[in-house]
Amino acid sequence: MKLHTVLACAALAGTTLLAGCATRVSANDPINQKVDHLQQQVGQMKKTLSGQGLMSIASNQQQLQQEVADLQGQLQQLQHQIQQAQARQQTVDKSFDQRIAALEQGASAVGVQTGSGKQQQSGQSSKQSGSASSSSSSGGTQSDYEVYNAAFNEVKDSRYAEAVADFKAFIKKYPNSRFVPNAMYWMGASYYVNGEYQKAINNFKQVIDKYPKSAKTSDAYLKMANSQIALKDFKAARQSLQTLIQKYPGTTAADIANQRLKNMATQGN
Repeated sequence: MKLHTVLACAALAGTTLLAGCATRVSANDPINQKVDHLQQQVGQMKKTLSGQGLMSIASNQQQLQQEVADLQGQLQQLQHQIQQAQARQQTVDKSFDQRIAALEQGASAVGVQTGSGKQQQSGQSSKQSGSASSSSSSGGTQSDYEVYNAAFNEVKDSRYAEAVADFKAFIKKYPNSRFVPNAMYWMGASYYVNGEYQKAINNFKQVIDKYPKSAKTSDAYLKMANSQIALKDFKAARQSLQTLIQKYPGTTAADIANQRLKNMATQGN
């Protein structure tokens, strides 16, 4: 009886010892440690996503939406300013061309009147001497002006396609006329108004290259820059405007070129 009791007690003690050892091994098991770590991470994520975490995300989203709305408003404002600047530029160009056209027409009329006076004197001299050669020569000068002026009137009437055709015919018929540089300039201006910017540039370049001393050359630089801006060739436009300012300082075209450069800088061009 006593032996049985002793064996039972020993078995119970061994079981208790093994249970304690098993508990200690399980607590230090790497798998169990990893599970505990993952559980801690999940708990932390739940805390982040709940309460203040969600409120913070919503607040950040609202802030980003507001910033986007502000940027869109600034973009619309800049686009409006650019449209206004372009409208002002077109107004300045039109006013400038009108002033040039008025001055040119006045100068041409004076030239023709002077020629008419000479023609009358020549005609009187011819009657006295019996010679008609001077009258015939003066008649040729009158003719080239009439052809040029007819084309120029097409420009004033906004008949630009017809003006181009008439100026081409004039240059072909009177290649040595003193009105050829003007005809080339107004042909380029007609191309510009019709949106044919590359053709306009080609015409203005001819005025610049072939007639550097013409009164239309500074205007040709300005109009060429305008055409280059229309084609978004801002680098070439800046070069044209800077050359104009250097070669023709103090002119109306140079003053407009200075303002055009400032506008381009303001617009980031």
